[in-house]
Amino acid sequence: MKLITYVPKKGGHARFGFVDEDSVFSFPDIASWADYLKHFPASEKHAHEIFRTGKGKDELPASEVRFLPPVENIPMLLDFSLAPQHLSQAFDTLLKHEYGWFTRRVVRMMMKSAAKKKQAMGMLDYYKANHHALSGDGDTVEWPDYTGYLDVEGELSVVIGTHEHPIVGYMIMNDWSARDVQLPELSSTSLTRSKDFNKSYGLGPYLVTPDEVPNPLQLTVEVSIADRYHWQGSTSAYTASPEQAIEYLRTIFEPVPGTVFGMGTVTGCCGLEHDLWLEPGDEVRISIEKLGTLRQWAPKKAVNRNRSRWGAKL
Repeated sequence: MKLITYVPKKGGHARFGFVDEDSVFSFPDIASWADYLKHFPASEKHAHEIFRTGKGKDELPASEVRFLPPVENIPMLLDFSLAPQHLSQAFDTLLKHEYGWFTRRVVRMMMKSAAKKKQAMGMLDYYKANHHALSGDGDTVEWPDYTGYLDVEGELSVVIGTHEHPIVGYMIMNDWSARDVQLPELSSTSLTRSKDFNKSYGLGPYLVTPDEVPNPLQLTVEVSIADRYHWQGSTSAYTASPEQAIEYLRTIFEPVPGTVFGMGTVTGCCGLEHDLWLEPGDEVRISIEKLGTLRQWAPKKAVNRNRSRWGAKL
């Protein structure tokens, strides 16, 4: 089932419901995402019964609603880095823009050594993200005035449930990124300006229940930037499953139900790996098999685009 939070374009309050083909319906007795989560997993069973019997209400064509992020007021947002080939290719581009050839070589060797040590220790890297910086399908995000190199990342994201039912569902995540300020943050404290700006975490358009995604590590991923670039990858690039990521978190803390985490950028599904970049006004489309397509836009103006610490855009 494809669960949604939406607002009719003609006006009205936000509703929680589901998509069936080209129509959307609200639930008669599940008022919101918070209500669904509070009663999970019983709410999932009840929602499937409503879907099966066709008892949804307030039917509208999907074209007549605005999709919000499916989940609201999430308690925590995390992002893992579970695709090592993406990390390798992305760091190559970062180092190319930051250093000369000799320094690049030294830093690359140090990074490989650190990665091997983490792997030997069984560590799964993640960072804490700004859970108030969400955006949804059809939204235009912000272009921070401190970056000239805005980028996107196509990711599989997961909503955590209970111990008995660890996964509530899956969503597409677009992890918008300011690349020319990222490397200094990686070498100091954490990812802040490069990741946590307003509307920088795109989620949606649906929250897809686990029964529709029997193997989340075998999904085709496609990213399109306007009509210029088209990249493809697969969630098979991930080196751990969603359940393994959740179990890893539980060795550190007990994640609250409703916590959302990204699995990391799918290999090949961001501009940084290709050294190709967004232009103001670009439409970004991220499609993941079984999860739909998340469409978002870069703003039409980039205030500081020509004053990047990397210099003029290559």
